[in-house]
Amino acid sequence: MKNILFLISLSFFIVVSTMIKAQSVDIKFVYQARNVFINNPMLDDVGKIYCINKIFINEKEYICDKYTSVIGIYLENLNIEVGEMVEIQIFNKEECTPTIVNPEIFENFCLFEIISKDLKNNVLSFSTRFETVASPFYIQEYRFDNWRNIDTIQGVGGAGNHNYKISVTPFLGINNYRIYQIDFYGQKTYSEVLSFSNVKRPNSIVSKNNNQIVLKEDATYSIVDNLGNELQNGTQKTIDISNLSDGNYFLCFENHYAEFTIKKTKIKFGEITEFPVTKEVFNEKLKHDMLKLQNKR
Repeated sequence: MKNILFLISLSFFIVVSTMIKAQSVDIKFVYQARNVFINNPMLDDVGKIYCINKIFINEKEYICDKYTSVIGIYLENLNIEVGEMVEIQIFNKEECTPTIVNPEIFENFCLFEIISKDLKNNVLSFSTRFETVASPFYIQEYRFDNWRNIDTIQGVGGAGNHNYKISVTPFLGINNYRIYQIDFYGQKTYSEVLSFSNVKRPNSIVSKNNNQIVLKEDATYSIVDNLGNELQNGTQKTIDISNLSDGNYFLCFENHYAEFTIKKTKIKFGEITEFPVTKEVFNEKLKHDMLKLQNKR
């Protein structure tokens, strides 16, 4: 009985000791179409003993040559989809620690692909795949010779297809949109240009005065002065111009523009101050006014 207990205790000690001596490096990251390379230190002088014992990718052993100073893990050959979460387990000997040669691949680079698009009833919809990070999507439209941000929508991130929708105000003709994300380093990743031919009634100006301009329907607009400075922009039907001073302006809306002029008729007086008027000053003023009247005749 004592021998059996001794053997059980010995077996338990061996298992526990093995667990204590066993070392591993665990890495979890999003696959971004980049392979991983690991330093595998040599522990003898003849190249027969190396640091790494086994490598597991998503709980499956990765078969590779472990008798080399650098081990390449080629995720592209493992049917792993871009945006999918990957777990790498590296089991190594206790007297060494393997390191990653290219740790920058774990940074949040932005990758995505537009796989479908549609523009219908003033709604732009698009689908993506290969989203490496759950970063916001910035949507732009091409208006007045510039790309303008019109909306932001949170990206889902991860493997699989993801669908998004935003409201837009397309005009008659070709409407162009594009989408981008900003990565860890502040770099922008753009989609291709999404172009749509839109058929609708042309918009027009219904009424205008010194306070407002009214369009037939909602439109994206911009008001520019003679120097090309943009003073106002937005998307609406009634445009408030009451804050504009006298001068010439351009109203750009949809895919055309119109020049307009503002002339205020209101007179604003400052503070009235009295001052003494002598008989001589009054007579001179009267002569001046009479002369002006005669010249007009």
